[in-house]
Amino acid sequence: MAACWISQEPILNDSNASDIPFEGTFASGDNPQEVATISKGAGMAYEIGADGRSESFYFMEVSPEWFVFQFSDPVKEEKEIRYGSEEGQKGKRKPTGISGYQFIRWRDGRIETIEPVCTKEVAAVEGVKGDEKVCSFETFEQLKGSAKIFAAAVDAGEIQAKVDKVLVSVAN
Repeated sequence: MAACWISQEPILNDSNASDIPFEGTFASGDNPQEVATISKGAGMAYEIGADGRSESFYFMEVSPEWFVFQFSDPVKEEKEIRYGSEEGQKGKRKPTGISGYQFIRWRDGRIETIEPVCTKEVAAVEGVKGDEKVCSFETFEQLKGSAKIFAAAVDAGEIQAKVDKVLVSVAN
């Protein structure tokens, strides 16, 4: 049940992003040699670095255990790139500059990255455009309200969340 949450423009920024409680060095649960460092960057952004590369992300706190992070393609041109290899996606084009959103569950010193699902409850939030594959947001309020619905549904066992990656805190 793959899905994605997107916005045509970035929603999270210095004025509405949250601080996070999980700065430090983390190792992949699957491969302890794969290490990432999370540290405060400029403004409300956080830097996540691995393998000599670093990227900036904004986070939104949904609850003490749940966060959403925004990843954005910095290209603002109107050029298009091809995407997808599944049947029905071949040859379709996706404009660059779209922001995507993913969940983090923070508990017991572990970060779990979780793929969002566009449920009918999330898509029913006023102003959210959605189907079973993609939910599209225009405002912070839409994103935050939808994130609360999703996190509560996962916690209640109504949605089987797909954990993409587990990162475990290592001693600094």
